[in-house]
Amino acid sequence: MDQAEALALFNNRRKGRKFYTIEPHPFQKEVLAGGSMYLKRMLMAGNRVGKTFIAAYEVAVHATGLYPDWWEGKRYNHAPLIWVSSLSNETLRDIIQLELLGKIGEFGTGMVPEKLLIDWDFRQAGIKGVVDSFRVRHVTGEKSVIKTKVAEQGWEKYQGTAPDFFWQDEEPDDFRIISESFIRLMTTNGSFLLTFTPLKGESLIVQHFMEENKANRHIYTATWDDAKHLDEKTKKAFLDEVPQHEKLTRTKGIPMMGEGAVFPISDEAILCKPFPIPDHFALICGVDFGVNHPAAAVWLAIDRDTQTTYLVNAYKKAHELPSFHASVIKKQDPDSHIPVVWPHDGINEEKSSGENVAKSYQAEGVRMFPFSARYDDKVGSTQKIEPIVQELYDEMVKGRFKVFDNAGGQLFLQEKRGLHRKDGKIKAIHDDIFAATRYAKMMSRYAIPKYLARSAPSYNNMQPLVSSSQSR
Repeated sequence: MDQAEALALFNNRRKGRKFYTIEPHPFQKEVLAGGSMYLKRMLMAGNRVGKTFIAAYEVAVHATGLYPDWWEGKRYNHAPLIWVSSLSNETLRDIIQLELLGKIGEFGTGMVPEKLLIDWDFRQAGIKGVVDSFRVRHVTGEKSVIKTKVAEQGWEKYQGTAPDFFWQDEEPDDFRIISESFIRLMTTNGSFLLTFTPLKGESLIVQHFMEENKANRHIYTATWDDAKHLDEKTKKAFLDEVPQHEKLTRTKGIPMMGEGAVFPISDEAILCKPFPIPDHFALICGVDFGVNHPAAAVWLAIDRDTQTTYLVNAYKKAHELPSFHASVIKKQDPDSHIPVVWPHDGINEEKSSGENVAKSYQAEGVRMFPFSARYDDKVGSTQKIEPIVQELYDEMVKGRFKVFDNAGGQLFLQEKRGLHRKDGKIKAIHDDIFAATRYAKMMSRYAIPKYLARSAPSYNNMQPLVSSSQSR
């Protein structure tokens, strides 16, 4: 047997093998089963976990009608029209087409078995070997049609005949591609599956899945821990090539924010179970004012013996007057023992009363500090963000900044995940609790233990309990 004959025999043996021998991971089975429950499914996962593989398998199952005994997902009793979509002609050919059909010249070695692959045609795309559509023999004797789509051609290309099933691999920039596809699927009561690694952060598509009525959609996630086919050597080799700010996205499927996360550290590393605050812990509250955007408050407890700061609670709410926010702060500290620090814009006048915002809180009985938050008592006005950010991150890494695992702590974590840099600067979007935390941390030298707070004199004569260098 010469080399050509040996290669032909090898190719013949592997044709259809993927389809008939697949053993899905548990998370992949869960995604497949979701097709019977949800119109829209999103698999937001790390790289190399098998998201494209399992989506291609679902396409092949629907196209052939050969549902395995363990199948719990959606079923079609007719030969369906299926759309498969990628971002460009190159990614269509090199990822989706390769997974479904195999290499050019070896079609039938992909997920769709050669014996059931009827024919195909190529498109005039300026790139060789891009399949425009192909047909598969269904168990009913009919032909299933799989039509390829490319996001770079624009949302208008997603109009036309309504499909029964639509798989989008990686998220397009234009949300209209997704919304237009949803409208087409409504006609057939079809099913939508998006598989992607969220390198574009919390995009409109991600927000759509997170905020929409849960009755008709579901988000699935998968990390390297779910991908049993990845060995430690492979993981290490991959990570060595990935920039630090992309690691969580590419390994865990956590949406990446801009050029990099401000705090590239896991939630688990800073979470702790709530506990009663000892009397010797120093307490401070930081507030961030807001009317059209949320106002926020954060309460910190500082163990100066171990130099550990605990975020014990947090709050934020939009479209309320200072009197409302003041009532929440007083509920947390009924006796107004805890000093409340605030930003420089608190000296601006509040429209309804004509008083500055800080005085409006004070008038409601909140123990407002006499001057705005600052690194140096003698230097007021707007303060630089980066010094306190670096201090917070350093403490997180060293285990000296912890967050209580409660509702307030979860609000902090939500903002932490979204904080990112653009052009080297922190983007001030959805950062209300983060801002309040900065002010409280910046002024932590004024934090007061409970036993001192009960008898503390007026702030007018008050001095820091520790030096600035000790509080940082």
